[in-house]
Amino acid sequence: MSLLVGLCIGVYGQEYKIHKEESSIKVLGTSTVHDWHEDVEKFSSKLTINNTEAFSVTALELKIVAESLESGKSLMNKLTYEALKTKKHPNILFTLVSQEKISKVKDGEYDALLKGNLTIAGVKKEITIKLKLIQNETEIILKGNKTIKMTDYEMKPPTAMFGTIKTGDEVTIEFKTTYKL
Repeated sequence: MSLLVGLCIGVYGQEYKIHKEESSIKVLGTSTVHDWHEDVEKFSSKLTINNTEAFSVTALELKIVAESLESGKSLMNKLTYEALKTKKHPNILFTLVSQEKISKVKDGEYDALLKGNLTIAGVKKEITIKLKLIQNETEIILKGNKTIKMTDYEMKPPTAMFGTIKTGDEVTIEFKTTYKL
C-alpha cells in the first residue's frame, strides 16, 4: 500500500495548502498625492509540486476575495471595490498555465518563471511571474511581485476630490506566501 501511495505522489506531486498566518499579499500603487498600499485579508490557495526526478511546479491556484483589500481608509476601499467591479466579479483569480523555467540557486532555493491566467474585474489575461521558491521538509515559500496596469483589465484608475486626486494606472502585487503539507 505505501508503495502505491509513493507512486501516486511521484506521478501527481505533493499538494500544499496555504498557511495564511505566515503569508501576505499587498497591492502597491501611486497617486498624485502619495504612494499607497492595500493588504489582502481573505485568500485561499493550493500549490502542487513534483519533487521526483526534476523539481517542478505542476499546479498553483490563488483566489482573492476582492472586497478584502484593506487600505485602512473607507473611501479608498470603496473606490477600489468600484474599480474592481466587485458586485459583479467578487474574486481575483490566478491559475497556473505552465512553468516556463525553474533554476536551482542552491539546495532548497529556486528561481522560477511561471505563466498563468490572472482574472481581475472579470477580465482574464495571461501573465508571466518571476519568483523565488524556497523549500524545506514541510513547507514551500513563494516570494515575488508583479506589476500590472489597471486599464489592461478594463478598470478605470480611481479618482477622488472631483478628479484632483488620481491614482496611477500601474499597481504592483507583492506577495510572500507560505504553503504547508
